[in-house]
Amino acid sequence: MLTIVKDFSKRCEGIIAYLDIVSVTISVAKADHRAIKSRTSFATSSRKLKNIVQKNQDFALTAFDGAYLTLCAEYEMTVRKLIEKLVADATTTCTEYHHLPKEMRGWYPDGCSNLILGINQDKFSHLTKDQVVRSLASCLKIKSYVLIGEVFSDNQRNFWPDTVDETLSRRIGLTKIWQKLSRDMNLQTLIGTTDLSTVERQLRNRLTTIMQRRNDIIHRGRSYFTPSETEVRNAACFMKELVSSLGSHMQKYLDGI
Repeated sequence: MLTIVKDFSKRCEGIIAYLDIVSVTISVAKADHRAIKSRTSFATSSRKLKNIVQKNQDFALTAFDGAYLTLCAEYEMTVRKLIEKLVADATTTCTEYHHLPKEMRGWYPDGCSNLILGINQDKFSHLTKDQVVRSLASCLKIKSYVLIGEVFSDNQRNFWPDTVDETLSRRIGLTKIWQKLSRDMNLQTLIGTTDLSTVERQLRNRLTTIMQRRNDIIHRGRSYFTPSETEVRNAACFMKELVSSLGSHMQKYLDGI
């Protein structure tokens, strides 16, 4: 679980570093180079960079859109990975199927049927109907059962606040996740208050804004405008802390199974 969170943190840091690169690139393009007569490789490359950026005025717009979509894609993938890791570790902890949380046992048949119905989707190309059926049948055994993590992690919607809450509570048994997240000191610092109800509300609102922004970029209308560097940077910092806390609470829940 910790490794997954660390990998996401590195991706967020990479996105922030990319924003720094874009910012410096734009600064170079705006700088006056007429006094520089040097023909060194560095000076020549700088002039070339300046010319390219000046000829492509929408460079920053494309860069910020791309960075924002990358951030959201990494977030979605990381939440799925965390869920699947929790399921895999739970099967190791609970050697007998009936020792799993009742929510996991209650969801598994429904989730398997959903997975079978959508098995032809590209994201399930590594799975077959036979694998799903055999997995479901293995749950009738006392031991040696096998669960498929995608049964718990797959969603028809993006991981909006309510989707995260419903997925973890209904399928895993980890309830009131946003109340738990609101107690995280790092998130409280990020929001700027220790009032739990305010922190919870603001966490939900910020994630909702990011998810809506993601959809606006993909399904843009005539009133669409690209996110600014600051907006992308703030979203990356927020996601980094949110996922870190989410992974921590999922690990605590796993430890208590």
